[in-house]
Amino acid sequence: MRPSPFHPCRFSTAVPALFLLFLLVAPMSGCRTGNVVSGPAPPTSGNETVLILPFKDLAAIYGEDANIRCPLTGRLFMGGPVPPDMSEVMTARLYELLEEETGFRLISSDELEKTGAARGPNSLASRKELAASGHRAGADVVMIGHMYRFRERVGKKFAVETPASVAFDVHMIRVSDGRLLWTGYLDETQRSLSENLFNIGMFLEREGQWVTAQEMAAKALKYVMRPVLE
Repeated sequence: MRPSPFHPCRFSTAVPALFLLFLLVAPMSGCRTGNVVSGPAPPTSGNETVLILPFKDLAAIYGEDANIRCPLTGRLFMGGPVPPDMSEVMTARLYELLEEETGFRLISSDELEKTGAARGPNSLASRKELAASGHRAGADVVMIGHMYRFRERVGKKFAVETPASVAFDVHMIRVSDGRLLWTGYLDETQRSLSENLFNIGMFLEREGQWVTAQEMAAKALKYVMRPVLE
């Protein structure tokens, strides 16, 4: 009798083959993990004072269906819906990561009113203006992120009508000269393993489930920040 395509023996040989393919592809991916891309570690000592500015919702400025260009790097992202509280959520998560895993002295967005560095929630600033905000706050480095798309999953963990889709970036700017020290970003619409075999690592980490936009963003932020946290 011919074995079923789902016979355990077939599965046991298929999984190692997938891992072998992943191991062959991974070294070629550089600083990329799935759709997470992060620059090399920034030239910092780890003892700097860092001003964390709130994430900016660029989709609210340019529109959800527009191609949006990052004001600091020029990279293009497709816009999409962003929940109104997502700036606060992402900014808080960024603060937590830096507080827990680095030696930076952090200045939170709650202190911006005192320093005069506060701007509107969706206002844009050049690197020079951001550096000036950091200078007024007494910081060595400024960190800021932009949100382009946080489209929520429609469906359940194991079956979706529309998968989650998220795009954001994070930047580190030196106050003394306005230089962009580091940048990283996520731009992902979740796909099944059969659609994107090269993303097997993320597929296995998510246990084959369809995640929510918030789950995708929270996990990806740590990947994006890895060169800064290490």
